[in-house]
Amino acid sequence: MDSRNDWFDKLYLQYSPQMVSIAMRAGFTVEQAESITQEVFLRFLTEAPTAQGNHCSLRAYLLTTLRDLLADALRQRRGRDAFS
Repeated sequence: MDSRNDWFDKLYLQYSPQMVSIAMRAGFTVEQAESITQEVFLRFLTEAPTAQGNHCSLRAYLLTTLRDLLADALRQRRGRDAFS
């Protein structure tokens, strides 16, 4: 494994438990929270080069992305519940 992969693995291990916990406190199951957290990191992998221009911290980027995805998921849940 190269140093870039090692760095990403360490990053995931450092931040994912906190992010899963936040998602669970927002009302999501463990599976849903893990899925949303994985989506945050997928977005980081695809958007990180453009995010660097925003001069935000890595932690801020990850938590802001998590907040946005949680809000989207909650809106979708409310929309489904309205039609149930």
